[in-house]
Amino acid sequence: MNYQTKGILVLAASSLATGSLVAWLVPEKVAGALVGSSIGALAGAIAINRQQEDRLRKLISTDISSLRRDETVAQLAAQYTELSKSVNALSTQVNLLKHKPDIIKTLQQEIDALKAERASIVTVPPAKASPTKNTSFSASELSIDEAEGSEFTNTYKWFQSRQVEIQGYHQPEPALDDVLDDLAVYLGDNYTVLERFYKKLKFSLGKGCPFPLQEKSQKEISIHNLLFKKLKDSSLLSKGFYNKSDKIIVATTQNREDVKFFLDGGWFERFVYDKIIALLDSKGADYQVLRNLDITYSNGDHFELDIFFMIQGQPLLIECKAGKQFDSGIETFAKHRQRLSLNSENAIFVALELEERLTAVRTI
Repeated sequence: MNYQTKGILVLAASSLATGSLVAWLVPEKVAGALVGSSIGALAGAIAINRQQEDRLRKLISTDISSLRRDETVAQLAAQYTELSKSVNALSTQVNLLKHKPDIIKTLQQEIDALKAERASIVTVPPAKASPTKNTSFSASELSIDEAEGSEFTNTYKWFQSRQVEIQGYHQPEPALDDVLDDLAVYLGDNYTVLERFYKKLKFSLGKGCPFPLQEKSQKEISIHNLLFKKLKDSSLLSKGFYNKSDKIIVATTQNREDVKFFLDGGWFERFVYDKIIALLDSKGADYQVLRNLDITYSNGDHFELDIFFMIQGQPLLIECKAGKQFDSGIETFAKHRQRLSLNSENAIFVALELEERLTAVRTI
């Protein structure tokens, strides 16, 4: 295996646990380490497939667009009622003032105007389709004026300077993200305790998964039961129960691709992302971030990047990888770093199954 991954920092979970993930994340006056949570042997993930996350969104999130449409219809109905009252009142005045032609003419004109306005209100436009997970735009075609008015100004300009188009990126969905982020952070924070239970669920998709807790401490049993509850609340389980007398959890995951992708490692990308965001916010750092970027290089090559930050003017590209097939991922990531002209300290590859002692031979 050729490990020529020059210019890449390769990290294992213990680096996250000891808080040694490059202090440059918060440069100059802002100092600190990246995660610093006691998560044990942890790192890496697979970005959730856009289509699969759309399915989770439909299952978990409220149809906000429909609610907004209902509010709009109610408001228009109220306006229609008020205008109808005005039309009726003016018509009554016309009947009382038939002997005054000038006044009648003026009132008739007002009635005609009100009727025209009422007609325009009655026609309610159809509801628009719900937005997709990714918002599309072309960074190379974005004008400087447009970039100046964007939340991601520095990020747009950075990709423009490298002749790279961003075809789309993850759009936050609060109703969905709050549930999945809470689940991901809880699993990550308690991974040393939950690893066996998590992996049994991961490899038993759609099947009943009994997990005995007889030899666990009271605290460990409580941690497992809370994860079980969060899995049920997020609709990732089709059924399950906890037998308190026998101290055993029986859980069956939903047999769906979106659930599979989440358990395969999508949860960990969320975990890493949330920990970085929490750190930067606590330090008051100035940053922009895009997740799951669909990019196209100038020669037409198309790829997806996991997480891209601009932190106080400095770029940071993070790639997360679950499973043991991480070497091919490192090789691809090294090519991205070179094509994007990133310095070595601006590219970090995080691997879930990579032991700390093996990271040195993969970092040059």
